[in-house]
Amino acid sequence: MDYATKISQTVDELQQLEKQQTNVANRDYVRFIRLLKEKQA
Repeated sequence: MDYATKISQTVDELQQLEKQQTNVANRDYVRFIRLLKEKQA
């Protein structure tokens, strides 16, 4: 499956969302989505 095309947010949007998270679990979740978008995970 090509996750990069399935994820509608841009990498920049995901990075901003990741920085805004105060809950560690949520931040890790957003980081994982960002890595999928960047094809690093």
